[in-house]
Amino acid sequence: MRTSLVLAIVIAACGGAPPASDRAEARMPCDRLARESPIAVPAGRSIEATCGNGRVEDHAVACVERCQGGCGDEMACAVECNHTREACDGADLHGETCTSRGFASGGLACRAGCAALDLSECDACATSACRTIDLGALAPSDGDLRLVALGRSVRAFWTTEIDGDPHLVTAQVGPGPALSAPIDLGVEVAREIVASSSAWIAVVWADGAIVTRTIDARGRISTAPAGIAPDLGRYRLFAVPARDGALVTAGELGSNLVPVVLLDRRGTVVPLPARGAVHAIGPRDRMAIVPIAEGPATVQVAGSESLAIEARTGDRLATWIHVAESCAGGAWCYGGAALLRDGSIGVPTAGAVIDPPAVAIAVDGTERVTFAEHADTIDGARAPRAHVEIDRTAFAPIVPTEHVVRAGDVIAARFDPDGEGPEAPRVVVATLSRAQR
Repeated sequence: MRTSLVLAIVIAACGGAPPASDRAEARMPCDRLARESPIAVPAGRSIEATCGNGRVEDHAVACVERCQGGCGDEMACAVECNHTREACDGADLHGETCTSRGFASGGLACRAGCAALDLSECDACATSACRTIDLGALAPSDGDLRLVALGRSVRAFWTTEIDGDPHLVTAQVGPGPALSAPIDLGVEVAREIVASSSAWIAVVWADGAIVTRTIDARGRISTAPAGIAPDLGRYRLFAVPARDGALVTAGELGSNLVPVVLLDRRGTVVPLPARGAVHAIGPRDRMAIVPIAEGPATVQVAGSESLAIEARTGDRLATWIHVAESCAGGAWCYGGAALLRDGSIGVPTAGAVIDPPAVAIAVDGTERVTFAEHADTIDGARAPRAHVEIDRTAFAPIVPTEHVVRAGDVIAARFDPDGEGPEAPRVVVATLSRAQR
């Protein structure tokens, strides 16, 4: 009896049920394999395969191969693609015409490859008093074309690469059907162009220094030192209409010492006024520089904490606002104030993110500067932003109002026909009738 019991125990130990660890391992799930990798668009699904059949169709633009398998199964792969529609295909323009694209008239066509419409024969002029200037090889490829009016003349400014550097180039608009021969103004530093009563003013880098380049109505160029070091980062150029000149700053407002230089109408550096304010306007920034009394003061930018300052003789208060294209939806808009001492705006700085784009700055409880959408107020005096109503009926709807300028009885506009497409930017010029002037 005892021998049988021992034999049963030995048999169970050697050849009976598996150990508990083995049974747990057998119950573990199998991990299937998966991988994903981008691949070239298959030939049969590319735009080359769909283009040319005379029908606007979808085609693949980006594809990935996804594979799964393992756990006893073979790997199975499938190709998945994102698709988009052709812009056109031969005579099929997907219902588009020149007028549906915002032009006044003309014949629309399809470009080779079916990826874009050919707008070259679409006319942006809506009247016989308007003409389109052919930019030809002068047209900048990135849409960087600015028109600035002075007196009865309009000049085009754009940036082009010369020996690897972005040079600012300018040419006269009209009176013929083409721009005049371009003039190289030097390596571009401040993208803005300011027109005084006698010259266009630009700030460029030349021979290791930051200089002002002015060009008058006769095309004569003058150069003068800008009084700013060449390694200060971003340079801004503001118009100062009340003083017939410009203001130059360098660096990021509110984050470091920012030099401030005032220019006269010839682009020459002049002292900041000891009395009175300077109101400067840029494309996305505005500034107001006001005198401030010597001694302690408290600066308050609406919506922010107050800033205690100790002003010295000769100090001024520099205030500014930066407005993005839209302050809605999280776009960044900022207002601020700081002391301007020895020609530089210094830190610490009072500032606030603002929405909507308006802000008031007070000193010891007295409001000194208010920036608003259409007009700023400085020490109780309104400083409206320059705005000229222009009759633009000579132009088709595609020509944006914000790029229309007027010089005497001539109005000119630049526009990029399809935003980012293959069409180069254009310039249209119209002569105002007596009723429109």
